[in-house]
Amino acid sequence: MTGGWKTRPRGLNASGLVLATLSVFFIAVSLPETLRGGIVNAFSISFSIVTTLLAVQGVLVLWSKRGKGKVRLTRFLLWTAAGALLFALAVVVLVALDDGAVVMGPDAHTFWGSAELLLVLWVTFNATAWLWVAGLTGAIWTLATALRLALPRFLMDVKSVRFDPSDRWYKRIDTWVLCFPNVLDPSSLKLELQPLDGKGSRDRFFQVLPWQMAFGLLVAVYVSLNPMLLSAMRFDQAYALVSIPLGIIPLLIIPWSTLEALGVRATGTRRDFSLHEGAKRRMVLTLLALGTLVLFIKMAIIEVGAEILAYTFASYIVTLLILASMGSFLYFNYFEAELVNDIRDRLEKRGF
Repeated sequence: MTGGWKTRPRGLNASGLVLATLSVFFIAVSLPETLRGGIVNAFSISFSIVTTLLAVQGVLVLWSKRGKGKVRLTRFLLWTAAGALLFALAVVVLVALDDGAVVMGPDAHTFWGSAELLLVLWVTFNATAWLWVAGLTGAIWTLATALRLALPRFLMDVKSVRFDPSDRWYKRIDTWVLCFPNVLDPSSLKLELQPLDGKGSRDRFFQVLPWQMAFGLLVAVYVSLNPMLLSAMRFDQAYALVSIPLGIIPLLIIPWSTLEALGVRATGTRRDFSLHEGAKRRMVLTLLALGTLVLFIKMAIIEVGAEILAYTFASYIVTLLILASMGSFLYFNYFEAELVNDIRDRLEKRGF
């Protein structure tokens, strides 16, 4: 087989390296100017640069995966277009039912005005959705590349832990992250590869989605409602810090699913210990250990107002659900099987 991006992953690696270099260059050049508008402005522009170049990489990755996946790209884009049409229709109906609504452009209170507004909104929403797909694909490709390189070494380090003073500091961190019980022998770690077919991927999709939502919401509360931040900036500025990288936050949960698909577990007396369950437990314990969630919300209600918080987080939840669903689908449809098999091969070569 020869030719094209479709059969040359090294070409994707090269383009990824070039685009990453360009990201660093553009951010470094623009940073002195963007910082004059404040930290939120600088963060927003820097993230826009990264997202744009990730979208470029995403287009190349999608092109390389054309004709692959459990669901073909054309069908997924048709689903995206249908979803955008439903959103556009909902907006038009809401505007048409509100006699006092003022919309720039077509008058939604007439038939032809509604039809024109529907078309404009559908094109806008559809274009935005496809940009999200490209950007998420670029981000997932970057994550998968990092996991392919880092996860085998990480698991080999965990397997070599002895729970004595000879353990290196980073190995202690590794076992802490996984909530690995010191009563179990890490050298007993083994792989029990889970089904990578349509049903197996679908089951993991529905398992990981609630965790992505929970993680995204917890991060949003702890950042945007933090009293220290609210004392230094307005609520909309603090909220922007977490809403700008909204599409990336849920992807931080995907490595758990990779551990689950690999079936990495240690032998126990009564039952085996699963690494992905330990990683999830550590995240929950860490976030709950902060012990300030209710306090943050209570203080924010007093400072910002319950109505503003409810409206803001309602829109956040809807956007988070859309992006998390898109990102998870792209990962399980195009990346999981190849990534898991590659990591398994690398681990077996190292005698895992």
